[in-house]
Amino acid sequence: MRSHLVVMGYGALEDEVKEAAAKASNIHFQPAVPPDEVLYYTSSADIGLCLIENTCLSYYYSLPNKLFEYLLSGLPVLVNDMPEQRRIVEEFKCGWVVPESQSEQEKLLLSIDSDQFEARRVGAIRAGESFNWEDEAAKLRELYAALAPDMQN
Repeated sequence: MRSHLVVMGYGALEDEVKEAAAKASNIHFQPAVPPDEVLYYTSSADIGLCLIENTCLSYYYSLPNKLFEYLLSGLPVLVNDMPEQRRIVEEFKCGWVVPESQSEQEKLLLSIDSDQFEARRVGAIRAGESFNWEDEAAKLRELYAALAPDMQN
């Protein structure tokens, strides 16, 4: 199986991604798309990369929207070893935590077989079903009601 990497959007590494895409037939650059089109593109992938650089506590404890977009699309994810992202990946068995060393990263990527992929895909679907706005909104309403019971209708 030949792997392809698609990088979408813009940012500090855009020129480097474009240069790599020009040199390698399996690396692709896709300019940013409107928010309502993101899931269309995301759902055509096999694995979502949610690799956030640990440059501050905010990032260290973050749960990026991209992570949930991938899970809602049923994509297993590769995440850095950050506590909350690790918790979700381990709880739902919906992806892999990427080690820090490049040699260990390569070993991980080469070890992913079709059985592992399928198991993680099932976990991603389960996670995506768990993290949905209707359920989260109900929790938020319950919290509001607990904080301000006299505000109820």
